[in-house]
Amino acid sequence: MKTNNKLIGTTIIAAILGSLCCVVPFLAILAGVSGFASAFTWLEPLRPYLIIFSITVLSFGFYTVYKKNTKNEIECDCENNHSNSNILTSKNILWVAAILNLLIFTFPFYSSVFVENRYIKSPNNYTHIVIDSFRVSGMTCEGCENTINLTLQNENGVLNTVSSAKTGIVKVQYDSAKISLGNLKKTIEKKTAYKIMN
Repeated sequence: MKTNNKLIGTTIIAAILGSLCCVVPFLAILAGVSGFASAFTWLEPLRPYLIIFSITVLSFGFYTVYKKNTKNEIECDCENNHSNSNILTSKNILWVAAILNLLIFTFPFYSSVFVENRYIKSPNNYTHIVIDSFRVSGMTCEGCENTINLTLQNENGVLNTVSSAKTGIVKVQYDSAKISLGNLKKTIEKKTAYKIMN
């Protein structure tokens, strides 16, 4: 039982570490503390390894909980009855950990649900509307796209943003009388860990 709890704790920690690069910047910008957003992006290169580690630990946990005990492993009938309740508890906790891992690791794919309506503003008060694009390095997933979009959307004068992790291109529609393209680029580099490419 203690071993299973350690395995479950280890896999949850690995899942959280593996998603800090996506979840924390997104939530920090959503909460308005964008300076904190870049603190965990250094974990991005480790994400695939943490996912593999977490799946491996979960697999081992499922194996140990669901394997059949041999006669040598069961010393007496009273211990067997006690271990059945531990096994049921371990199974439930393991399934909760597996679902939690799944939710955390897939966050970049469904994070846009939380911010979809914030991307487009009404152009009524904008007089010098310009559409520009620039390249950004470091975007790897939808969570990265949402982080950049949210960062730009919080700037006065920005109407719409569309980021693509596949191409590394950010398209922004803004009022050049209220903000410049140079300031938008500086905002990305200052408030996120992404770098503008020339």
